[in-house]
Amino acid sequence: MMKESAGNIIRNALKSEKTVKSYYGESEIKVYQGDELIENSIMTEYVSDDGNRKIISKDKISRQETAAFNDGSKIIFYNKTLGEAYETEMGMTDMLRLSDPREQLKMMLDMTEESHECFFVGEEPFLDLDTYHLQLKQKEDDSLFGDVDLWVEQKSSFIVKMTMESAASKIEMEYKEINFSPTFAEGIFSVNIPENIEISSLEKTMEPAEVSLREAAETLGQNFLKFSEDDMKLVKVTLLDYRQSIGRFEVELEYETLEGTPLLSTSVFPPPEGPGMGLGRKNITVRGKKAKFEKMINGITWDEDGLRYSVIMHNPDVPIEDMISMAANMK
Repeated sequence: MMKESAGNIIRNALKSEKTVKSYYGESEIKVYQGDELIENSIMTEYVSDDGNRKIISKDKISRQETAAFNDGSKIIFYNKTLGEAYETEMGMTDMLRLSDPREQLKMMLDMTEESHECFFVGEEPFLDLDTYHLQLKQKEDDSLFGDVDLWVEQKSSFIVKMTMESAASKIEMEYKEINFSPTFAEGIFSVNIPENIEISSLEKTMEPAEVSLREAAETLGQNFLKFSEDDMKLVKVTLLDYRQSIGRFEVELEYETLEGTPLLSTSVFPPPEGPGMGLGRKNITVRGKKAKFEKMINGITWDEDGLRYSVIMHNPDVPIEDMISMAANMK
């Protein structure tokens, strides 16, 4: 691996001569929890140069079939298996990010800039394309993405293959077919949603509501832990309705210092069930429970008495030892 060349390779990739405005692609995504394959999705993408985009996803394991498409002004999500549909408004910036491979590559590199080192592995052929193989090695074992390998098409910066691997999980994505000069049949960007299925507003469905502590506890079906207000104050309790997307309510509590500076936030919700829904590799102990610390988000997560707690510090200078000590005094 050639670390010294990585910066030049990335700069060249981001200045690529070819702009991808339309393409047709078929890709496969595999998600592993340990050695267990928990998701195996086939994705078919249709992208046109006038801003239209449609993605169809079929999971071989869960048998879920979903579609997402846009008409240049909004995105519609349709879960054929569950018979549910949602729409959300989309701005011009979102449209550009959806369709520009260079923007997608830049976003990935920006998100890992502080937590990973970048290496240039070499030039490798893939699907009759010339690619740069880049490797993003995590500096510490608790990074959000783990170790990342990217295969980037040299002329367009299009990521044609990617792997992300941590101690507890692994994600593999690779294109099986890609065509940068497609011809689409008329009507290909429409999705047949039955008339009896109402298309709901995603924003309204997920709109947070400010509630009291009593109302939050009633929604969760039990009382939950709060931080001591001896040296901080609770300023906001929000109820988030995620029932349509992930099947649960979530309570968020915002705390400030006594001087009014944002200090931390806590999310409380029932632990999700099923493969891959655990905490992954636990690397600390909080309140006598095995917990996980994620340096990238400066947060700790643990399960206790039927609820999952996720605490994120807004001040990056607060050490993990102080976070654990503060959590120990929760009641």
